[in-house]
Amino acid sequence: NGLSLNATKEEDLPKEFIHCYISHCITSCEAMMDKFLQIRFVRLVCVLLQSLLRKSVVDIKGLFAEIQAFCLTFPRVKEANLLFRLIKSIEG
Repeated sequence: NGLSLNATKEEDLPKEFIHCYISHCITSCEAMMDKFLQIRFVRLVCVLLQSLLRKSVVDIKGLFAEIQAFCLTFPRVKEANLLFRLIKSIEG
């Protein structure tokens, strides 16, 4: 993933850019045909999202449904389950 967490903290990337980047990552995960690479990429995306959410770089409001659906698409991936729990705890 090319999005640097340090850059987002120091230089405030536009929200639209971050949301588009996250949506692109999710779409890319879902479109992958190689299951091994797909699971690997899903794990990376989940860890990235967890980090962005914990550092309050991204607001969950605009992405909740998309992230929730993403997590539910990959129920056997540990990181997706952890991300799902995190967004549920943030939401309510």
